[in-house]
Amino acid sequence: MPSFGRKFLLAGRGGLNLTHSEPLEPFLARYGDRRPLIEPWIRAF
Repeated sequence: MPSFGRKFLLAGRGGLNLTHSEPLEPFLARYGDRRPLIEPWIRAF
């Protein structure tokens, strides 16, 4: 993108989704072997 923030301006057209409505446990399960590394980041967020 040629300018800072342009992806956010185009988000409605391009499918950029900043939300996720899946329950936490199934979401964390998607990370497989990396779950122990990533789970604290997600919980802190």
